[in-house]
Amino acid sequence: MKEKIRKIITLGIDSDTLKIIAVTSMLLDHIAYYFYDLIPNILYVSLRILGRLAMPIFTYQLVQGFFNTKNYNKYLKRIGIYALVTQILITLVMVVNIKIFSEYKTNIYTFGNILISFFIILILLKIIHEPILFKKLDKSQNIIMKIIAVLLILGIYIFVPLDYGISAPILAILIYMIEKFRITVLISKNNISQNFTGLLYKSISENTVKIVYISLILFSLILCVIYCNISWIIILSIIPIMLYNGERKNADKKCKMLFYMFYPAHNVLLYITAMLVANLKI
Repeated sequence: MKEKIRKIITLGIDSDTLKIIAVTSMLLDHIAYYFYDLIPNILYVSLRILGRLAMPIFTYQLVQGFFNTKNYNKYLKRIGIYALVTQILITLVMVVNIKIFSEYKTNIYTFGNILISFFIILILLKIIHEPILFKKLDKSQNIIMKIIAVLLILGIYIFVPLDYGISAPILAILIYMIEKFRITVLISKNNISQNFTGLLYKSISENTVKIVYISLILFSLILCVIYCNISWIIILSIIPIMLYNGERKNADKKCKMLFYMFYPAHNVLLYITAMLVANLKI
């Protein structure tokens, strides 16, 4: 039953392929980000447009990882470590930028990389997901505490300039709710419950579940465009997400680490290279 729940479509792309699409999009976006004053404007705009696909795909995969990880604490720790390493390295290169290559300017401030946001989002999802946060409190009191905790965490995005701002956690929460709905329906279809909800879920075909699932994710992307002041291009990320088949390859640890290491490594290399190229042009 677990494999059936994971599968979203019969044919499509697995998690590694979806991750490669997101990484490629991110790389193109960051090339434009760091070389914005060194490349033609039309190329800059084109690369930034393609780069807008990365965040929704990564956010979607983060939620998938939350539901499928065997060890939440290790997952959270891994993202936290790479978020910290990335921020330290980017800050160090920024100091070099200010002290040595002062003529080079990035087009936006580089504080608060997206991995920090993903670390916070994982904590946020855990709070929402856990039925009981405090054993000493009753159900209604726990709900109140969860609402307060979620609002406080979302408040971080108001005061701390993190990549993509509050749009990332809002999108993650919406995708979490949609994924939980899909899992609930598929589990209920195989239960023997004869209550109204059970019978209702049994009457829904799996194809209908897939259509509703993708439609809700598309609707979530549109909401982020409308209410979170984010580029409409992110809506196109529904195409690779729609093709995701829910299969997660059991890659070895070295391959998994390469994906995480790529984030700080490519940021630092692009940043340094752009400064050197800019210096040669002066």
